[in-house]
Amino acid sequence: SLEPRSKVYRIHRRPLSTMATSETRPLLDPEDRQNYLQLSASTDLTDGFPDSLPGASHGKSLSWASAYILVVSRVIGSGIFATPGSIVKSTGSVGLTLLVWFVGTVLAACGLSVSMEYGCMLPRSGGDKVYLEYTYPRPKFLASTLIAVQAVVLGFTASNCIIFAKYTLFAFRVEPTDLHNKLLAAGLLTLITIIHGVFLRAGIAIQNALGWVKIFLIGAMSLTGMWVLLLQVFGNSHQVTPGTAPHALSSWGDMWKGSNWSWSLLSTSLFKVFYSYAGLNNINNVLNEVHNPVQTIKTVCPTALVTAGGLYLLANLSYLLVIPFEEIKESGELVGALLFERLFGDNIGRILFPLAIAISAAGNVMVVTYALARVNQEIARQGFLPWQKLLSSSRPWDTPLGGLIVHYIPSMLVITLPPQQDVYNFILDVEAYPGQLFALAVTVGLLIVRYKEPNRLRPFKAWLPAVWLRVIVCLALLAAPFVPPPNWQGDVDFFYATYAIVGIAVIVFAVLYWYMWTVLLPQWGGYKLEESAEILDDGISITRLVQPHISRHGPAYVYRRTTGNVPPAYWVPPNPTQNTLIEAARQNINKDALAALSEIQKRHLASIPWGNSGLHYSQHHTISLNPDTLFEKMVERRLDGYCMENTGLFFIVLRSLSYFIYATGGRVSPAASTGKDPGFFSPLGHMVLIVIIDGAKYMVDVGFGNNCATAPLPLQDGATATSIAPSKMRLIRDTIPEYTDKSQKLWIYQTKYTAESEWLPMICFSDVEFLPQDFEVMNFAVSQKRTSWFTKIFVCMRMLLDEDGQEVIGQLIMAEKELKRRVHGQTEILQVFNSEEDRVEALAKNFDMHLRNSEAQGIRGLTSEIK
Repeated sequence: SLEPRSKVYRIHRRPLSTMATSETRPLLDPEDRQNYLQLSASTDLTDGFPDSLPGASHGKSLSWASAYILVVSRVIGSGIFATPGSIVKSTGSVGLTLLVWFVGTVLAACGLSVSMEYGCMLPRSGGDKVYLEYTYPRPKFLASTLIAVQAVVLGFTASNCIIFAKYTLFAFRVEPTDLHNKLLAAGLLTLITIIHGVFLRAGIAIQNALGWVKIFLIGAMSLTGMWVLLLQVFGNSHQVTPGTAPHALSSWGDMWKGSNWSWSLLSTSLFKVFYSYAGLNNINNVLNEVHNPVQTIKTVCPTALVTAGGLYLLANLSYLLVIPFEEIKESGELVGALLFERLFGDNIGRILFPLAIAISAAGNVMVVTYALARVNQEIARQGFLPWQKLLSSSRPWDTPLGGLIVHYIPSMLVITLPPQQDVYNFILDVEAYPGQLFALAVTVGLLIVRYKEPNRLRPFKAWLPAVWLRVIVCLALLAAPFVPPPNWQGDVDFFYATYAIVGIAVIVFAVLYWYMWTVLLPQWGGYKLEESAEILDDGISITRLVQPHISRHGPAYVYRRTTGNVPPAYWVPPNPTQNTLIEAARQNINKDALAALSEIQKRHLASIPWGNSGLHYSQHHTISLNPDTLFEKMVERRLDGYCMENTGLFFIVLRSLSYFIYATGGRVSPAASTGKDPGFFSPLGHMVLIVIIDGAKYMVDVGFGNNCATAPLPLQDGATATSIAPSKMRLIRDTIPEYTDKSQKLWIYQTKYTAESEWLPMICFSDVEFLPQDFEVMNFAVSQKRTSWFTKIFVCMRMLLDEDGQEVIGQLIMAEKELKRRVHGQTEILQVFNSEEDRVEALAKNFDMHLRNSEAQGIRGLTSEIK
């Protein structure tokens, strides 16, 4: 009878090679922390950080200046030009307005220090996604899912696109309508997506130039504020601009008149200040592309904070000194335009400077799109988005086009669907609320990592009181929506706490999605999600989140792949489910387990090629015995596998079909390739299966190429059977020449090609069970040792069946430059290859092996390459 499912699954999931661990482990698995610490402690991160980091890298394209512009241009966007009016309306006084900006700046610095410590500790692209995954590995995939949903659903640039549209229409004196605003905003988003998706370096150059425009523009505003302040000090305030109303800056008491201390309204004001500082940690999202990332974080981020903070303070003074307070309240998002119109009149002030603000907003859209596209690509690369290969790839222009598309869709929906009247304030609030939850998680996570890993190398360490201050403020801001504002009126015309409801709904949706995907469905289906590594054609590594192939299907897929056109006695129902196929296989095995085993072995030999393409047609030239890797390679992609791959997969099939089976190790005789017995055997390097049926042991092998046993052989001295007529195969019990103690006996598998020829030894093995860790060592030696012929010569072959599929009659063999067919001992050369293209085409035509471009190019420079 079948073993319990859980037991079978556990056996299947055991790693069979050293590659199994490295290929399926998360990129920043907490189990790696100690090794990471040791590596970091011996490496000068600030001077010698590697140029290649795991993940989707587009090369080291960002210098210090580009990194600074990337941060400053992200920070200085529409916020300082559009949010002051809403903040003034919420606070009600000059003093409280300035206090909110000051407190917001201090809190932004606290948050930045947390990001700097994490970025210097884990210097790779991804930002908060990397930090949360590292800090909260359990429940598995929860942190990643939350970040993925938040980034995709709320990671849009609609707000700056809207500001661009409003300021552009204001500059050209066009009476704005919803249609005008939406068309301009959508056009900007589309253009920037095309630029970043097709012209990588041109996009960086444009956003650098626009970044300097922003700095010049806000610098001009700041100088204006200083100029106005000096004029007032020296009694020449009437020269500022005609009709300027007096401001409440003349005395301390006047500054605080009308202050609205409602925490609900102050929280939304702080959200808008945070929005104006959003992006101080923008460099953390693209560290893979930064030269000397640790030192860059330590210098660029504080420089950007000081730059933005100083300019924001002076810009706010300019607004408050030049524009009447009540006009600021009613200005909405056009306060910047009002400032320049009052200072420079209807022509320059109303046209040129608002147009410059529009260009500044466009620059912010470029920078945010650049960064978020890479975050989206990282999310896709880790398996949290559909169409993973498409969205993770950098083809065809070496840009994160998939990440740009993921960013484009929600941004376009936010631009085009809601009404324009309150959409700007609502967008800022609804983005900020879940952001505070993630900020709290990251900040608390930093404290957790400090506690658990006190000795970890930290090139930068945040001030502890600043970390705790951020925790307290995050909690207060999260509680703010539950404190009603005066008259229940917030900064929008609809329900004041709508933004919090939407933000909480996004988080709840993410948690429910995670629970359904990773907990509920696996429980119903009886499987667990696992991670499987893969390298795309463009060299980007992705981590596929998959249901373990073997545990999910039992033998279903493998059985159908290996058996092909099985005779009626072993027929499996079309489109079998797990249960129907298991039941059919069990019934067949119970009828005649040995006959069923012989049939399955024969079909496997004819269906799955034996070969070593993984050591030649590959970018990494390594062999993995991980069960899911074997399944994907030989069943899904229909590629070949050498001895331990082929036999390892067959072992899983037989164990799933309830055969009592174990594996042992064997030594190969050089006679297998030379045709002459040299009197010795090579080191352990082969896998042989021992199947026990009704108390009798049988040798089963599907991984020995053209000399492979084509049917089970009983472990009996002298047991003989026909291999491929006229050749014979047999097992004898004997010692081997190298043994000192000649009383020690091994099983020796022998073949002879004709009745007249001599028996040649092929393999010797014992009936002692070998463990997966034994095959790890053997696989490494056979696939990597320089003296191993597997590394020097490319071969591929499969068995041929007769027309009825009843008998193995020959082999189709590809060796070096020739394709041969050997039937009943007669060999025919079918093709001689003149180029690699010929051989790759022949693999597809004759073996149904379709290599990717990167795999086909992997043979370049090897001795096995056809030149």
